[in-house]
Amino acid sequence: MVNYTAITQHLLAPLVEFPDQLAIDSETSAAGRYVLVRVAVADSDREKVTGKNGRTLNMMRTILGIAAQNASQRVDLNLYTEQTDTPPRKPRRPRS
Repeated sequence: MVNYTAITQHLLAPLVEFPDQLAIDSETSAAGRYVLVRVAVADSDREKVTGKNGRTLNMMRTILGIAAQNASQRVDLNLYTEQTDTPPRKPRRPRS
């Protein structure tokens, strides 16, 4: 079983200024095919984690997606801060 929390922690720890406010949680569906990884960071760390035009966050999603493919799973990564006022993005639909 892939430890998505550890992978995400390893990727994010060098980027954040306040590692004590970094919280990572993952939830697996009952069937074990889908995994949701939730990341909470300090407001001041949001831009660092997101990156320019979301590139850093998308890179992390790609890495987690590759790990999930190897385990025959799908993964989605959502980012939260104290000022999160928009709902998380919708999970991608599986391709047929």
